[in-house]
Amino acid sequence: MDKLIVKTCTQTCSACPSQWDLYTQNDEYIYIRFRWGHFSAVLNAFTDNEINLFHWYDQDAWNGFMDTETMANLLSNVLDFSHCVFDND
Repeated sequence: MDKLIVKTCTQTCSACPSQWDLYTQNDEYIYIRFRWGHFSAVLNAFTDNEINLFHWYDQDAWNGFMDTETMANLLSNVLDFSHCVFDND
């Protein structure tokens, strides 16, 4: 799978969980969440067509804090943020 090009990225919660709503250039929705040490990125989240793009487990199972830069770095192999507009609420 080629990298998906991210158009917008909005951080909707900063901790416990840290989470983001992303939209691709094709208006596909990606939900990203980090809670209880588990980080996940899901394309078409909350639909019957969900695709797990990425998941990662932190060594600290209590962790739920992450900034947007760290999130983007973790996903750099599957998502292209080069044209993204970031909105961190």
